[in-house]
Amino acid sequence: TKEEILATTKRLQTNSKPFALISAYFPEIDPDLYPSLTHDKIPVIAPLTFSPDNNPTPSASFFYFLPSYADQAKALIEYWLGQFQKGKNLGHPKVAIVHSGRMADLAVVEAIREQLKSHKLSATAEVALSQPHQEFVNKPLNIMALSNPDAIFLIGNSKELTTLNQTLIKNEHQPILLGLL
Repeated sequence: TKEEILATTKRLQTNSKPFALISAYFPEIDPDLYPSLTHDKIPVIAPLTFSPDNNPTPSASFFYFLPSYADQAKALIEYWLGQFQKGKNLGHPKVAIVHSGRMADLAVVEAIREQLKSHKLSATAEVALSQPHQEFVNKPLNIMALSNPDAIFLIGNSKELTTLNQTLIKNEHQPILLGLL
């Protein structure tokens, strides 16, 4: 939990005076933890986080080796658009976005929207799979599938992938599926 991470890190700072933290896991850097580490100027090397760009203030002591999911999503959109344009496809590419609705995933959705907008495109459909009842998910997924997107960008887990696949099979549509691991 965040409380345990905060308590353990503060105890480590007080008792051991570490030179650096390596590969620390911060699902979302706690608002109390981040200032504490930056105040003590403890380098954090390769922190694992889903959204390093969402930190409250930038710090010269945090060294990220991997791009954020948002940056990876932008790069994947660029790659796919490049492949789409190389093909014999005519017209504008149609991309749909299917996501879980979780906070970390919404930042990725926003990055995808921005990247599409930079190409004067927008998502042809957007479906959140976070609805409380399956019938609230099935209808928008069916509508999205019927719009025949060329690609669907999925931001979610294996359960959400299964739900999406079942809808696509039922609608006999086989778009390119984009996603991050």
